[in-house]
Amino acid sequence: MTRSRDDILRELEAAGSSLAGVERTCGELKARIAALQIELAALSSMANSGPALPPDPWAPQTPADKVKLFRSLFRGRTDVFPVRFVSKKTGRSLQRPSPGCVAAKPFYGPGHSHGFVARSGSVGCSRLF
Repeated sequence: MTRSRDDILRELEAAGSSLAGVERTCGELKARIAALQIELAALSSMANSGPALPPDPWAPQTPADKVKLFRSLFRGRTDVFPVRFVSKKTGRSLQRPSPGCVAAKPFYGPGHSHGFVARSGSVGCSRLF
């Protein structure tokens, strides 16, 4: 059975138009996929950055404020400080508590490996070294 030339041309035209429709649908789907990928990337970058928090009014803003905060948190005792001296016996440079906290005798309290008792006996000068 042989087909006529006109039948083949009609079938060829129908296949061509079907192919054009498939290519058009394919282009539309590729554009939709690209748009969804861009939207997903934007959403992921927003999720990774987290919500923007307002600045803390109590946090120090300038370096001077930060130093002031640090010094207030780690304030040392002004009445006790180490004094450097050279040992006559060994010639080594050593430290001892300041004259206001002269070591009368070693003090070994709970949790302390060494310490000193002040002259008055009321103020402990442990953990100076």
